Amino acid sequence: MNPIRQRREALKLSVEEACVRSGVSYSMWIKVERNERRPRFRTAQRMAQVLRWSVAELYDALDAAEAQADVVQTA
Repeated sequence: MNPIRQRREALKLSVEEACVRSGVSYSMWIKVERNERRPRFRTAQRMAQVLRWSVAELYDALDAAEAQADVVQTA
C-alpha cells in the first residue's frame, strides 16, 4: 500500500477530509496516492501539513512508493 495512503489512514482521515484540510483537489490527492502524479512543491507542502510530515518526509515516501512500483513492474 502507498505510504501516503497508509499515513492518511493511520491519522483516521478520509480522502475527502484530507482534501478539505489541505485545499488539494480530490482527483489530485488520489493521483498522488496511486503514484500517477507527483505534486508540485506547494501542493506537497499542503499535503505534508495534513499528514503531519515535513515536505522531505512526503517526498521520501513518494520516492519509496515509486521504487516499490518499479520493483513490482519488473518482477
